[in-house]
Amino acid sequence: MILCSDLEIYFNKPTDYLLANQQLLIPDWDWKWEQQTPTLALILLQAQFPLLEISETIQAEKDRLLGKFIRLAQSIKLESDRHNILAEIIFPVDGKPLFSSTGDRVFNLPALIQDILNFPVEKTAQGCQVFIHPQWSYAVYPGLVLMNTSINKTEIVVKKILLSH
Repeated sequence: MILCSDLEIYFNKPTDYLLANQQLLIPDWDWKWEQQTPTLALILLQAQFPLLEISETIQAEKDRLLGKFIRLAQSIKLESDRHNILAEIIFPVDGKPLFSSTGDRVFNLPALIQDILNFPVEKTAQGCQVFIHPQWSYAVYPGLVLMNTSINKTEIVVKKILLSH
């Protein structure tokens, strides 16, 4: 786990749901995840305010955080490539992989965070799922990077990127 003032990164093995549905989520990753377990890097970015309502201000904040996540995730992917580690960025807006073929299912980041981190999940008035961070409440934006290596190697790659920024 990496904790900063406005960023948290958690490293975990795939959930039972992900293991059971790997071919429906990322068909290009054609191996048994039970035998070669990838690592999930759950990236949580703190927002400047709760992201519950629909407004131009909140959309601008979501766009800012999405850009921050994509820049960080692309740096992680490039560093992974240098070490011959397969990495995939899951686009937070739709839960689809950016560099692999999309399967019949998508990644549900709030449900994944609830399953792994036990953060409560609620539905907004608009029907979206949001999770509640213990310190940041609703002022949080999630992202996900998968890497086909151990948690230790994933953490080393991510720390190297964070130290260089």
